[in-house]
Amino acid sequence: MVIRGKISEVELAYIAGLFDGEGHVFITIKKSTNKMRTQVHVLRVGITNTYRDVIEWLYELFPTYLYKRIRHKDHPTWKPCFFWETSSGNAMDFLKIIYPYLRIKKEQAQLAIEFQTNWRDRRFNARRQIMKTSPEVLEKRQWYRDEISRLNKQKSPAETKRRNTPAKG
Repeated sequence: MVIRGKISEVELAYIAGLFDGEGHVFITIKKSTNKMRTQVHVLRVGITNTYRDVIEWLYELFPTYLYKRIRHKDHPTWKPCFFWETSSGNAMDFLKIIYPYLRIKKEQAQLAIEFQTNWRDRRFNARRQIMKTSPEVLEKRQWYRDEISRLNKQKSPAETKRRNTPAKG
């Protein structure tokens, strides 16, 4: 991943905090087409925020994708969201950079890094066409996808404690 400029330790910690609170990590599946004879699993990571300047700052540091979306047009008081996103090798590089500072999404980041490191197992035939991926490899990729999804749905220890603590009064 190309990084524009230098990033201080404080900025890395801030970016990791943004990612822990407002970030996402998941693996999507692109179904096979006539050209590709196999499923393709794609690692995606990003950060969403209603404050455009912080997302543009991320884009300046890590030039990838910058989007704006308006969610729930039925709610006129809700602010538009902006998000920065990257995928595949760039996603892995980004996670490696912020990994030491992560707290909440550290497990997801570790699995995503492992997934992206190991997924480059495509085989090509004599005509340099992608051959069908073995069921064993597809199963392993799906395991990573499911495990990251499970961790994303998991409640944080603090949230679980709040829910299990009786209300005062």
